[in-house]
This record gives sequence, C-alpha cells and structure tokens, in this order.
Amino acid sequence: MARERRLFSEEFKREAVKLVGQPGASKAAIARELGIGANLLGRWCRDANVDAQVVSGGEKISSQEYERMRRELAKVKTERDILKKRSATSQPTSSEVRLHRQISNYLAHTNDVPFARRIE
Repeated sequence: MARERRLFSEEFKREAVKLVGQPGASKAAIARELGIGANLLGRWCRDANVDAQVVSGGEKISSQEYERMRRELAKVKTERDILKKRSATSQPTSSEVRLHRQISNYLAHTNDVPFARRIE
C-alpha cells in the first residue's frame, strides 16, 4: 500500500523556515515538533536561501561574506597541510637556520630581554 504524499502550504513552509532562524533553534528539533523530516525542512531552508544567512549565534551574514569565509578557510587548510607535510619530511633550509642564528644573536646582545643567552 503506497503512502499518500503530503502537501504543505507556502505559509506553513515560510513559518517553519522562520522558526529555524530563531536563536538556539535546530532544524532537527523543529522538524520533529512539526512532524516533518529534517531533510525536508533543510530543503525548504535552502530554497528560501536561509542556510547562507543563519549562523549558530543567530547573526545574519550575506552570501558574499559566507563565500569569502569559505574560500579563506580552504586556503588556510591547504597552507596548514603543506606546512605539516614539509615539517614532517624535511630539515630546515640554510636560510631558516641563518635567520634563527641572526635572531638568537640579536636577542643575546639585547639588554631588555631577560635571561637571553647566546646560542651557538
């Protein structure tokens, strides 16, 4: 026996999406209270473009700002992964060693740095 597909009014969908925008509200809890699936509520939110605007604190951000932050996060993760791989597989370069020595010598001869000592 096939289940009959339920139809929801546009007003019901708008009100459900509005509930998601409230501070501290979760899609799963709201969907449970309304007797609908969380995926369905998520689809309604996507259609209303709410996901890009709602942040956990309830602050609204523009879709451009969201995309900028997403790109920046991807860039930072890539840089982190490159540095992890490099530090795990190689020794410091001669320029890095030279820079470390210069900084160490500078700090050893600076009077305003307590407990500075020369490292050779």
